[in-house]
Amino acid sequence: MIVIDCSFFLANIFSDEENPLVLKVFNAVKRGEHNAISPSIFFYEIHNSFITAVRKNRIKKSQASAYRKIFALAPIHIVECGSPEDIMNLAFSYGLSFYDASYLELADRRNAPLATLDGKLRNAAIKKGLAYSI
Repeated sequence: MIVIDCSFFLANIFSDEENPLVLKVFNAVKRGEHNAISPSIFFYEIHNSFITAVRKNRIKKSQASAYRKIFALAPIHIVECGSPEDIMNLAFSYGLSFYDASYLELADRRNAPLATLDGKLRNAAIKKGLAYSI
């Protein structure tokens, strides 16, 4: 099992963010070597990222629609977020947003590695011994 955050997923679909580690992980997920999970906030973060990308002229609105279809087919299981108190404690402890701490809380609760390209979140995962590594 592996926890996937928004930054990691987006690097899998935005061609200008191509990353060998991301490709390796998603290929392993497709082959059934990993079960990918994300907290329910993931759904909202992904869609907000599509909106932001359109507004910043990074992608066209039609591309956002195509990316939504890719997202809908992604082999990532969405699970409930942990308790707000636990998430907030992690956010304060590691200087994270509530959103980012949600991924760290899920990784901690499931004792699963966290795959992220966000530097601050990755550092927190390293400190907790939860960072995904090859």
